[in-house]
Amino acid sequence: MLASGRTPNPLFPTLPHLSGFSYPELECSVFGKEIAWYNTQFYCGWGDAATTQWYDAIISAGWSPSKVVLGVVTNPGNGAGHVPVSRLRDVCAQLREKYKTLADGFGGVMGWEYFNCGDHDEDLVHVSSLDLNNETVQAGWVAALGRVLRVEEPPHPQTGRPLLGITPDQIRQMVTKLPEARAPWPEETVEKLVVIGFSHQEAIAALNATDGNVELAAGFLFEQYPQ
Repeated sequence: MLASGRTPNPLFPTLPHLSGFSYPELECSVFGKEIAWYNTQFYCGWGDAATTQWYDAIISAGWSPSKVVLGVVTNPGNGAGHVPVSRLRDVCAQLREKYKTLADGFGGVMGWEYFNCGDHDEDLVHVSSLDLNNETVQAGWVAALGRVLRVEEPPHPQTGRPLLGITPDQIRQMVTKLPEARAPWPEETVEKLVVIGFSHQEAIAALNATDGNVELAAGFLFEQYPQ
């Protein structure tokens, strides 16, 4: 059981991933209490950080928001799914407000990578408008998010309530209605795996794991999800 008293929904069969183990089983095991947080990837086809919907689906499945860190790419050059820091600040403010009453609240943000974070025209313009007195581009990107996450009196954007007590079938229905995450692979490459019987998300997961090699991806999928 989590500190909040809730248990991650087992969601069998699990949503596609190639980790080789069950995250819900890990979290509910004796080792789960030793895990401080999970860095979750909301980029490269795994999810979308431009809205709260993907994060909401994870929390609705029973995960504590304090342990789910929103992982994003900090620059368009680092992978598909970059979200401008102006939009990301709004999303983080919504998540902080929505989950402030659950355990320790929203788990925060992880950026990939630091060396070029914020070094993008749209982000540069937005950060400069905040008057953060940052000495570097990277520090400005971090400070822009920190102003939302660490300020004592955060903004109170319009946001919904957490969805709790959701069944596995309801979670699957939520996932099918999520906005499609931007993947780094051409659609025709993904379709080569879809036509042999795998889902769109399974195909993206395998391509991410094999750096776009269709043959290796197909081998992984047949091994992980035998037909």
